[in-house]
Amino acid sequence: METTTAEAPSLTTDYTQELLQTLPQDRNLPNVQNFVEGIGQLAEDMESFEEAEASAGAAPNVWDVYDEQHPATVEMAQQAAEAITHDDGEANIVQEATEKLDAHAEFFQQQRDELLRREEEHQKEIAALREELQELKTLSQQSSPQALAECLAVAATFLNEVQATRDAAKEQPRVVAGELFANTRRAVHDTYQSIRFAPSRIKHYLMQKRNHAVDRVLQNVAHAFDQGAKSLVERRDTILQNSPLATEHEERQAAAKYLTIIDEEIQKNGGKRNFLCEKHAAVALAQTGIRESVIEKTLLAHSTEPKMKTGLAKELASEAVNEGKTEAVEAEEAAR
Repeated sequence: METTTAEAPSLTTDYTQELLQTLPQDRNLPNVQNFVEGIGQLAEDMESFEEAEASAGAAPNVWDVYDEQHPATVEMAQQAAEAITHDDGEANIVQEATEKLDAHAEFFQQQRDELLRREEEHQKEIAALREELQELKTLSQQSSPQALAECLAVAATFLNEVQATRDAAKEQPRVVAGELFANTRRAVHDTYQSIRFAPSRIKHYLMQKRNHAVDRVLQNVAHAFDQGAKSLVERRDTILQNSPLATEHEERQAAAKYLTIIDEEIQKNGGKRNFLCEKHAAVALAQTGIRESVIEKTLLAHSTEPKMKTGLAKELASEAVNEGKTEAVEAEEAAR
């Protein structure tokens, strides 16, 4: 099965195992089987939702909603298990806990259906975009070949970026993947709404033999696709840049650079490691584009300077980034 996100562990397993641990050891006690069946149904519907995420895109908000209720459900299950074990006649709590499990299972069923509905609508809009383009091609290839060619090229770029965004989402944690899929659906929907009436307008202008007007419609369609592609790429890059995976990669890269640079600085300083070595290393990191927060974290993790943990790391990181900005401005002015 194709995976939606970079996360391997199943949330279904995590949640249901915690619920199963609340059950009495004696599974033959009255009402225990009802609990087992209730947890089993919840696990089945959770897993079905995860499978829907694999094809329709991650939906972290759904798990967030359940996660808020899960501790109370576990507590209720524990109370019910105690009531069953001691046979103290608290039938209400047992029934309440069973109904709560059923409600959670129904929630995941509904969310799975909604997720698949959104994906179906998304795919229909992509198919509709392709149909619109084919109709534009049929209508305009004789009257406006150049404008049509430019329009089709930009449209192809947009559709490629849509697929690229979905592919990128599959390599990301669930929260990041959810943002990317939502952004893709929004971009496709907005672009489709912008161009959906273009064929009818072209038919109107062709009947009037106004080829220049046809060109203008095609140019407007191309502009819509171009704006859609640029917006999609910009948003995707921003999301990916802030992804935990990107941050982890940047931190590893910064640590490797820092250790190399600090060794060079120590050699230049006659084998001695001091404050200036740390400062020069921080500046060198900033010059390679490492962010201030990552420089600070690198200094905290790898520097031997005791004062780093009392504010010096933050101070050096800030000074290094500001110095880099100043040098960039001076270089730009000198080049004028």
